[in-house]
Amino acid sequence: MLKPDVFNQEKKNGVYLIKMETLLESSANSKNIISNALLTMVTNPGRYANDKNNIEELNEIKQFAKIIVANQLYTKGFTLGAGTYMDLIPSQFLSTNMLFEDQDSPVTYYLQAAEGSKTTNYFTNTCFALCF
Repeated sequence: MLKPDVFNQEKKNGVYLIKMETLLESSANSKNIISNALLTMVTNPGRYANDKNNIEELNEIKQFAKIIVANQLYTKGFTLGAGTYMDLIPSQFLSTNMLFEDQDSPVTYYLQAAEGSKTTNYFTNTCFALCF
């Protein structure tokens, strides 16, 4: 289902694009299974580990799931459609600090950014591009 996007060769930028195939034809049940598995990779990585006592392996599983979610957000944003997988990302990744444990949730961040952008000095007094 996940595969390298064809633009990886053309753009030669620092962001690796991931494309989801056959998602639009997938059933709701199939999407729920994938979505639940993605959440479980973070909340209970031992379910997918070869050695449930290996902390390094558990952290790699969690990190992999977070990278998949972050890749969608960084490269395609909240876009739905061919090649994207936004509809597979559990809401907990967006509404809690599950994705970035040392920061606010993405929803909180974007709400603060939206409110802050209403002030006249927003783009001069903040580290707009670097804070998130």
